[in-house]
Amino acid sequence: MKTRILTALFFCSAVATLSGCTAKDILPESLNSKADIKNTAKATLHKIDKRFNKNGQRIVIIPGYGTPVLGNESYEDYIKKAVAYVNDTNNHVVAVIFTGSYTNNKDLSEAESLYRGYDEYADIASLQKKGVKFYKEECAITTWQNIDNSYAIVKDKGIDYDAVTIFGDESRKEKLIGYTGTVFNKDIVKNRSVTSIDYVAHRFSKQTLSDSERGTVFAAEIGAAYNADLRDKLLNDRFADWGKKYKYDVAKNLVSKGCVEFKEYQ
Repeated sequence: MKTRILTALFFCSAVATLSGCTAKDILPESLNSKADIKNTAKATLHKIDKRFNKNGQRIVIIPGYGTPVLGNESYEDYIKKAVAYVNDTNNHVVAVIFTGSYTNNKDLSEAESLYRGYDEYADIASLQKKGVKFYKEECAITTWQNIDNSYAIVKDKGIDYDAVTIFGDESRKEKLIGYTGTVFNKDIVKNRSVTSIDYVAHRFSKQTLSDSERGTVFAAEIGAAYNADLRDKLLNDRFADWGKKYKYDVAKNLVSKGCVEFKEYQ
């Protein structure tokens, strides 16, 4: 039992940066005896164990990566991985979210392209009949928005879940797991529960940057999720870059599609 108590305290320490959890949260002030401590630690660990139950309900998030999807061989392999993962009943997937805005085609989002590509290799209608929900999030132009906007869908639809699996570039694994954990564990102290985060990595072909260079770019992007000045600069730069690349006003197009959060960038 002593080991179990220490495990509870270690768990609290491990998630402190995500939740503000302290030993006081795990072991309240009202505890007056060793028996109280043991019972509280046992109850807490039961809830933690339940949330890490491999048979729990899982959400899968499949982001685009700012490039055309349809006809892209690397994306085909990416989508096939997702199909295999969702079809595996051992993963207990209850919802799939395709996320990504508009790139080369101002009227076709990455999310819609991913959805169509997915449906070529899997029968979405059949999966829906089995209870798997599918959603398209079409406003995200950054990785943190992929995660934040997916979380907003989960909250809005009232989806019950125990775990999240995110697909992504293999060079982004650690930082993306960390940020996803932060977002999906916002209520960790209040609920005394934790959402486990898993990652399925994919190496996209024809990369112009090295792994370390891509990691640096991604680190700066995630940093912008926490800092307003960095966020504004990154979004302005991205709108400018994509405008030149895709030959249309990206911010204006997004607003016209209902992504009102970008009004100030028009």
